[in-house]
Amino acid sequence: MWKRIFTGNADGAYQTKRAMQSRHLMMIAIGGTIGTGIFLSAGAAVSLAGPGSALLSYFVVGCFCYAVIMSLGEMASYIPVSGTFAVFGARFVSPALGFTLGWNYWLQWSLSIPSELTAAAVILQYWDARLQPWQWALIIIAPIFVMQLIHVRVYGESEYWFAMIKVIMVIMFIIVGLIYDWGGIHKHPGPGLANFQDGQAFIGGFSAFAQTFVYAFFSYGGVELVSLAAGESANPHKTVPSAIRATFFRIVLFYLLTILTIGLNINWKDPTLLTSADNSDVAASPITVVFMRAGFGAASHVINAVLLTAVLSATNSCFYASSRMLLSMARSGHAPRVFGWVNSRGVPVPALLMALAVSFLTFLTTIWGEGIVFTWFLNLTGISALLVWGSVGGISLRFRQAWRVQDRPLEDLPYRQPLTLFSRS
Repeated sequence: MWKRIFTGNADGAYQTKRAMQSRHLMMIAIGGTIGTGIFLSAGAAVSLAGPGSALLSYFVVGCFCYAVIMSLGEMASYIPVSGTFAVFGARFVSPALGFTLGWNYWLQWSLSIPSELTAAAVILQYWDARLQPWQWALIIIAPIFVMQLIHVRVYGESEYWFAMIKVIMVIMFIIVGLIYDWGGIHKHPGPGLANFQDGQAFIGGFSAFAQTFVYAFFSYGGVELVSLAAGESANPHKTVPSAIRATFFRIVLFYLLTILTIGLNINWKDPTLLTSADNSDVAASPITVVFMRAGFGAASHVINAVLLTAVLSATNSCFYASSRMLLSMARSGHAPRVFGWVNSRGVPVPALLMALAVSFLTFLTTIWGEGIVFTWFLNLTGISALLVWGSVGGISLRFRQAWRVQDRPLEDLPYRQPLTLFSRS
């Protein structure tokens, strides 16, 4: 096995494998998005600006997300390559934009690895505090890195089941939270609409509202993974459009209903929301708090296990996205050639090793503490996601212009975005 892993070249004789199905792509997009942003830090937006502002900011970013994913889907289904928007940026706008987007996106996902590992270490410390966060991080990295080395199909299957667990938990939370809020649980009266009344829905003014966008972009970041995975899809002209159609509405539905449920059940002044912002206590996760207040006292251990699954899933996606983007840049001449090396199984081993090296930034927690370090990485990755998404609009416009110059009908596209928000037909 090890001989096959470390046998390959950087000249393109070995390529990544098209082994992922539509169900893999669908769950990759969902799994890459539903992570610490929804399980651990979603309550911070409610605490910062009130439930109304948080719900509005997540809705606005969700609409932005819709436009981005539709535009990417149109291009990725027609040109299914690893690197997607970096490749598209260089091809349809300028090599400089492709270079910038590629490194920005690589940085976004590479820095997400220590962010997720920090969160995972905090979760595991809830059960056993004898080990330091960086020690837990080393234990977590090993199985994920090995899975990435084996085959892309292993990543697809593992992400499928990781995401399934997270989706089930989110659905359960929404159902239990709404029933509890409406007073449907015996001996546990819910708050009803109290948290949205008497001026509590919107607090802190426009400044607080604007700050919640960082959390929203961090939370939605990863939905574009479906386009990145198009380069390893078995039939991208069919699987990418179907995955995009089914994925977006589910993600927005999950996030908006989750924020609404948190806002209905937990007051913005509640200190548990403040502690959840820096991941200092898993019992302060808004999802755990709602379960406990609804009478499920042992919920913290169950939620803890699901939180760990969510973080492992997100870390898995981080390694995948980081390595594939670096591979694409190397083969485009925008990164050192060695990172374009792929083994006979289609695995970019040097690019994965680079992602592994960046993950050791988790050791910064030994100096400044996991809460502070997590917030740093959250802000950096959130802004990076905003830069990438903003650039997709210009790329989509140039793609449509190139299509019209060739005098080709839009009906020839495997997938056509329903809204021409960034371009005209």
